[in-house]
Amino acid sequence: MTKKSTAGEKSGVRTDFLERGILALYLALFAATALLLAWFQPLQPTSPMLVNPPDEFTRIVIPRYICDHGTLPTGFEPEVQIAGYGGSYAFFPYLPYIFMGWAMRLTSFFTGQEAALTMAARCVNVASGLLMAVTVYFLSRRVLQDRAVRWAFCYIVMFWPEQLFVHTYVNTESMSLLSTAMILLALVAVYQEGPEIRHCVLLAAGLVLCLLTYYNAYGYVLAAVVLFVGAFLYPASRSGSDRREGKGLVCDRMLLLRRGFLVLALVLAGAGWWFVRSAVLFHGDLFGLATMRKVREPLQGIFPPTYRAQGKSIPEMFRETGLFSQMLKSFIASYGANSIFAGPGLYLYNRCFLFGGAALAVVFGMAGERRRSGRRRFFHAAVIAAALSVWALWLWYSYAMDFQPQGRYLLASILPLFYYMTAGWMHFADALRIRGRLRTVLAAMAAAAAVFWELRFVLGTVLPLCVSVYAA
Repeated sequence: MTKKSTAGEKSGVRTDFLERGILALYLALFAATALLLAWFQPLQPTSPMLVNPPDEFTRIVIPRYICDHGTLPTGFEPEVQIAGYGGSYAFFPYLPYIFMGWAMRLTSFFTGQEAALTMAARCVNVASGLLMAVTVYFLSRRVLQDRAVRWAFCYIVMFWPEQLFVHTYVNTESMSLLSTAMILLALVAVYQEGPEIRHCVLLAAGLVLCLLTYYNAYGYVLAAVVLFVGAFLYPASRSGSDRREGKGLVCDRMLLLRRGFLVLALVLAGAGWWFVRSAVLFHGDLFGLATMRKVREPLQGIFPPTYRAQGKSIPEMFRETGLFSQMLKSFIASYGANSIFAGPGLYLYNRCFLFGGAALAVVFGMAGERRRSGRRRFFHAAVIAAALSVWALWLWYSYAMDFQPQGRYLLASILPLFYYMTAGWMHFADALRIRGRLRTVLAAMAAAAAVFWELRFVLGTVLPLCVSVYAA
């Protein structure tokens, strides 16, 4: 063995050790922060500060029902009705609440304390957040070539204040975000390596979680269908004798067809039962939306009319309510019941990342458009459409159903959005010839700043408020 090869092996070992160390730190910091928030947030609505998680007290009744009765509620049970609002979240898919109900039931064998049962339910979402952190790490390895930039992307995504927040209390958004990461990782892997069994199983698992958690993320289900069909119609070209003999496309398409049916079968087995159940319980209403509207009809008069009902336009809704600024601020950080906000430094840093990255992504994305293959442009178009569908659904819901200026409803778009913004900053660094150690240092500073601002907000603002509520 030569000295050069020995030095190369030692360098590789050091690099792997450093990678594992950064990964361990990344996961440990996320878990510690999420667990602190999950533990100290109040269990019940509090006033006047409203430091309790948003709507948790109306959502936790579903896992509590499962814990107490050992069965799934239909939504018509008095115990799971939403007081003062009407209807029930049990009309909609609630797979996370099923897991939470089992966790609470298991915990109840050891203690019946409400704090312990609530913490058991919250820990299901903390676990979802950790799984998402791992999935984002593997996704970053596939879509970003620069190691330092990959880590900056991971830390910014997982320590984005509002994104981390949803993994600390009872909701379905946490598992929905995990599902989008799984779907994107599987689709990227299929386009890079072909429809291997492990990629197809991961895709099916992500689709099942998405279908059984949160309607706002359903654009990713459609994107997965479009991209899988696109891979069938435009498979990656092969090299060698198979390509020369014209066998490559037939082989790829047959394999994709078989794997497509595998994904379909797994999704039907994993998620189909819920929609059959809904069709039976709600007289053909697969998604529970019509049932929810019907149950809430007697209370409609006590709520203000929607902008659509008033005959006003969507631009008027934005002008009259300051919707954009409210949405942007709460998309970055709005804890408690949309009542706890951070200091100006956190918002400034994250706005710079958002708007700077968006502008750079547009500039460098347009410049590099001609160099991309049609297959790659097709992939990006489908993913962008999935992200935009999240914004479109939120906008229509706020305009026509229930005005909700809360940025957490847009979080399902965070992975595509932040990928393009990170890529924009990376191309900007390339244009300035920032490479090597300087690039690594700047990426590390970006990741450290994301963690710093989030921890400062949690430890300096949120937890002291929560502790003061308990003390009172």
